[in-house]
Amino acid sequence: MVTLVKHEWHQVDSQFEIELDESLLSEIYPDLDEDEITEKLAQIESGEVSVEEIVEAAYDNNVDLEWDRTYDDWWTDRKGGYEVTYELGEVFEYEDNPERTLELNEALEELKAEFHRLLVEEEDKPTKD
Repeated sequence: MVTLVKHEWHQVDSQFEIELDESLLSEIYPDLDEDEITEKLAQIESGEVSVEEIVEAAYDNNVDLEWDRTYDDWWTDRKGGYEVTYELGEVFEYEDNPERTLELNEALEELKAEFHRLLVEEEDKPTKD
């Protein structure tokens, strides 16, 4: 058995949001006092401090930012223009046991089909607006 693999290369716009308040800023900047945190928030709101700076500071201080997915647009799926490529997939071969080879390849195909089903199911879930 040989597996054929089809890749679709799409452009996707995925948007994520996080609410940034004084409490989260205190985690990101543990060395700042309350007044400095208030000032930092004002600088962020005015654009003096970039989003990249905040994300980098969170990373540097081991703060896990929990982003909420707010939007996905697979625009190439709607408008076309995506690239498709093909390749050979996994092939298991046991020289001494052809029955085992067939068994493992069938199990692999079942797992791939289940994975694909779960991906489609996840894509069909409504996104938060």
